[in-house]
Amino acid sequence: IAWMRFDDEGRLRAINPENGFFGVAPGTSMHTNPNAMRTVTSNTVFTNVGETSDGGVWWEGMEPVEEVGKLKAYLFSRFSGFMNYFRLEGQHKNSARGVSL
Repeated sequence: IAWMRFDDEGRLRAINPENGFFGVAPGTSMHTNPNAMRTVTSNTVFTNVGETSDGGVWWEGMEPVEEVGKLKAYLFSRFSGFMNYFRLEGQHKNSARGVSL
């Protein structure tokens, strides 16, 4: 999620009003989006995902394919987390003016 606007100098700038991120889980894997997969290893809320036998999460498109117990991942499964829990690059990431795009 980003709010974007042009500043007084005509540059497009963006801020993240939620101070976080979310992603659509189905199809997300180490092959398709390794950064997202490394990011969701902790401090993450999952919705509508399957539960593996060892208590982990699973959704369609994850590797390896897990045998999911009684709860199966739903088509609209998601993950979300707060930005301050994760290592992010960029000196202006917390600027009230936003980052230049």
